[in-house]
Amino acid sequence: MEQRPLDNEEKVRMNDFIDDRKAQRDKLLDALNVAKIYFSKDLEKRIEQFVEWDEAFSTTEEDDLPSVDVWWQKERELRAAIKYEIGI
Repeated sequence: MEQRPLDNEEKVRMNDFIDDRKAQRDKLLDALNVAKIYFSKDLEKRIEQFVEWDEAFSTTEEDDLPSVDVWWQKERELRAAIKYEIGI
């Protein structure tokens, strides 16, 4: 199915979304880099694996990206590992 071209308003909205997503990803990566200072080598490795997994999709076309559910599952697993390490 052929898609119609985006109008100017849709292009602006799409670019705003992309810019916001990049900014939020940068914040997440900064926080994960700081977290590596405070946690064990095992958790540092898990953080690095998550970042590598995420970065593998940084240039992937939208249709080829894993579902949002897959991303959220990876994020939940990492969050659970952090909580486990700090005893929550």
